[in-house]
Amino acid sequence: MPAVFPPGAWTQLGLALRAPVGRVHWPGTETSPRWYGYIEGAVRSGETAADAVAQELRA
Repeated sequence: MPAVFPPGAWTQLGLALRAPVGRVHWPGTETSPRWYGYIEGAVRSGETAADAVAQELRA
């Protein structure tokens, strides 16, 4: 079951939900811009976070 946000939360906080905090990245279906609430969204979000971590490690 995905998190259910109140009206306006995505437009006000959407980017903050995805932003890494230090070395911690937040993948998950709740942070997926597409297929939110489904396993496909979780997989896409995990792939995006893994790519971001890989880029940081290369830098």
